[in-house]
Amino acid sequence: MARSYPSPQPKELRTQAAGLLMPYKYSKMGTTPVPVPWVFIGQQINLQRPHSIQEARENIAYLSELKATGQIDQAWGDNLIADQYKILSALVDEAKLAIQGGEQGEQIIRIEGGLPTMPGLEELIMPQLNGHKSLELQAIEHGPQAPSDSVPTDKEPGP
Repeated sequence: MARSYPSPQPKELRTQAAGLLMPYKYSKMGTTPVPVPWVFIGQQINLQRPHSIQEARENIAYLSELKATGQIDQAWGDNLIADQYKILSALVDEAKLAIQGGEQGEQIIRIEGGLPTMPGLEELIMPQLNGHKSLELQAIEHGPQAPSDSVPTDKEPGP
């Protein structure tokens, strides 16, 4: 156990100095990136850029084999395999477009939707009040408007 010796400085000053110097000795792990241990690899890996789905799969299999036998580092192998999967995904998307014939020309995006008509409401007749159409029906036909008989004009005295 470490012995503490009395300091000539006041306790408040020592506490403040310790608080200011602490981040330099013990950083918060949430703000620093996780260190990746890089090891020197004596073997050079030559991968050709895959031009087909089959070549990308062969590259992934080759890298998996190197990783499994310990010839490359686990993290480095995972990163290389992840890159090959991204290329593979792009090649698959290109193949899908080529099959659909959308490789050349303009791409059209059509948005369809809406609610279907409810059963029994195909021929719905909106009710009329006192021989006038309802406000809802007027709003559908002409946009939202107030009924003419309820809006006072300058000629008629207001209520």
